[in-house]
Amino acid sequence: HGLAKLKEMHAAHPEDVGVICRLTRAAYDVSNLKATSTNEKMELTYYARDVIQKGLDLTKDVAAVHNW
Repeated sequence: HGLAKLKEMHAAHPEDVGVICRLTRAAYDVSNLKATSTNEKMELTYYARDVIQKGLDLTKDVAAVHNW
């Protein structure tokens, strides 16, 4: 499961902006799957927002962070 692997990578490297961007995208993508429950969609959306906000706090120079 890609999202779980990215969460592990983020835990190991919390300041890696590349991991932050990929994790945010994966959480967003999973939240848009039809098989994802309404509650899980909401949790994933807020999780993605919180993760990308940390990315913005770390750097203002990476365009991929600003895309979210």
